[in-house]
Amino acid sequence: MESKVDIVQLNVGGRRFTTSKQTLTWIPESFFVSLLSGRIPSMRDEIGAIFIDRDPDMFEIILHFMRTKEVNPKGHNIRNLRTEAEYYGLQPLVIRLNLCDELERSLCGDILFSGIMHPQDFTTDQESTLSVQSSSTDSSSMVLTMTSCGNWVGVAYIHHICCYSLEESMGWQRSFYSPLLSKPPEKITLNTKGHLMLAASFGNEIKLWNCKPQAQQVEIGTFDLKSPVSALFFIGPQLVAISSVGKVGVWHYSNQNWTAQGVYEITSYTSVGSLLVWGSSNGIINSIDVQKFPLRMSDNDLLIVELFNDPLHEPPTAMSVFGNPGAGNVRNSWSDVESIGRWLEVAYGTTSGKIRIVVQHPENFGHGFQIVQTLTVHTSQIYTMFLGEKHLISVCADLHVRTWKLTRFRGRLATQPGPTPLASYRLLSLDAAVCTPLCSFQGPFGELDNQQVFLQKVVPDTNTLFVRLSSTGARVSKIQSVDNSNITAYYVHECEALGRLGYRPRKFVFTGHINGSVQLWDLTHTLNSLSENTTDMTEGGPKQSELLDLLKHCDLSTSRSSSRVTSVNPSPSPSVLSVRFPQLRPSIPITVNTHSPLLRRTASLHSITTLNSYLRQPYLLTRTDSSSNSSIYTDEHEFTLGDGISQIVTPSPLEPIYSQDNNSPLTENNTPTAQPHFNLFIQDKPDADV
Repeated sequence: MESKVDIVQLNVGGRRFTTSKQTLTWIPESFFVSLLSGRIPSMRDEIGAIFIDRDPDMFEIILHFMRTKEVNPKGHNIRNLRTEAEYYGLQPLVIRLNLCDELERSLCGDILFSGIMHPQDFTTDQESTLSVQSSSTDSSSMVLTMTSCGNWVGVAYIHHICCYSLEESMGWQRSFYSPLLSKPPEKITLNTKGHLMLAASFGNEIKLWNCKPQAQQVEIGTFDLKSPVSALFFIGPQLVAISSVGKVGVWHYSNQNWTAQGVYEITSYTSVGSLLVWGSSNGIINSIDVQKFPLRMSDNDLLIVELFNDPLHEPPTAMSVFGNPGAGNVRNSWSDVESIGRWLEVAYGTTSGKIRIVVQHPENFGHGFQIVQTLTVHTSQIYTMFLGEKHLISVCADLHVRTWKLTRFRGRLATQPGPTPLASYRLLSLDAAVCTPLCSFQGPFGELDNQQVFLQKVVPDTNTLFVRLSSTGARVSKIQSVDNSNITAYYVHECEALGRLGYRPRKFVFTGHINGSVQLWDLTHTLNSLSENTTDMTEGGPKQSELLDLLKHCDLSTSRSSSRVTSVNPSPSPSVLSVRFPQLRPSIPITVNTHSPLLRRTASLHSITTLNSYLRQPYLLTRTDSSSNSSIYTDEHEFTLGDGISQIVTPSPLEPIYSQDNNSPLTENNTPTAQPHFNLFIQDKPDADV
């Protein structure tokens, strides 16, 4: 009678197993001990067998271990088998499977791993007197964003910014840290070209520090752009700030002067030499020479030069500039201004997916830029452009990448033959649609166009990055954090050669993590090997098995559309706020359209709050009418962002109606007027402080 009681009938996933109670209960505190003791409710099938809704093939291996204490995977995945063992609470089996899983994985990373910089303790007496909002200690130590210049790298945390420098014999050492910050930095930038300076943006505000060791924590100044900062960078020793709603700010090093200029909405930007080049919503490409820092005598505004006007007046959503290679590395130099002015090649993409290449060579000097090529290979707006000596690379809003091989004659771009298609591939990512100031885009990164790389982060919360060659899409390496911590920021930078003879530049990938550490990965040897041997470069992004492993802990039902970054004409939704407001200056009509990738890439709840207060100010309006002369008047609109509710401010009778096709006002004689149209996307569930 007792022998019948000891026999246990199990139905696991539809397959029946017969075993003994002693076999199932020899491991204490396991699932089977709780099940047979009645602590876990059970279900039985038609013959009275206990039903367990799990994989029967995996259970067969587990039951074999319970009987013989031996493990026979039978070709099954070790990680899947470990998941089943963890479900049943079989700790001895879990330990064995963990050892098998870690057999080929080093705790010190793979061959690319070059080091780790642990977070520093910056607690000071100022922290008790400073009001800092923090959800947890983990979030306060998380790396927000990174930047680099020369042999320096800057790391931004919620409460401070830390800079590390590469020394010849000591390696990476901490060289500077900022005072305790009351607000988390959104953008940071470094300059080490003769002047060690660090700049950070906080909404509309910009702080600039001197990073010299003998003058630690010296704040040079605080500047106000009066608009949310979308981009912050140095051109030589000059600090440049850009707001996509239509602001350009320049701090000149020689006279310590800060100038902010209102312009049309900025949809893209780049720099070459000492020139700042940007595209506007009216389809015009403009430039400013920040080294000469020219000011108009009439109103002391920046002297803006119009370089090119798109023939269809499409806004340039991405652009790249290539200068005269015969004048040295013009793309990174800011001293040879004359040669840059005589030779420029600009590649830009538009909202409709067109790619145009315009050039200005010495032989057509004085005739402006000429279109030499138009490519229409994308169906979505262009998100990123790169024009180099050998390759042309474009990325659209669907994260579809197209690359071309360029032909040059004596350094100049040849039109016969034109760009030759080289590769077409996709950068699958569920994280690309999260467009905040604290997230990094995927690239391309690098100085030399034959070694440009993309960093592919498939899901938002992951410890894995895929490094891919931008020209062909081939996989360079797979980076996985050594401590399994999630990656929150990443950056690629080529460090300069040190003073030692024979020391070559090294290309690093810096990954910032949720625990505050920064891990270094050296790509130099791998990229050199790939350039010499291209026969094995067939593997690209993640394989199906790797993708499924990354998606294991990702809820796709609440995530955004895969790889879709933005839409040119999104369908109406309850979270669209359409507002008409006057322009900043009566002489410059401004069209603000937050569908642009630059603003979508940098929009945040803090920026929306700042923009809300920004729009409360009175503005001067210019009314252009067919029957009357232009007149200037003032008007004021106030609006607030509610809890995901659309609010439409009714325009005054003097405000024209805008066409949805070309974002230009419709009048009887089709004369543009000064009233812009503003479309702002807000989240369905905004934070409480918005």
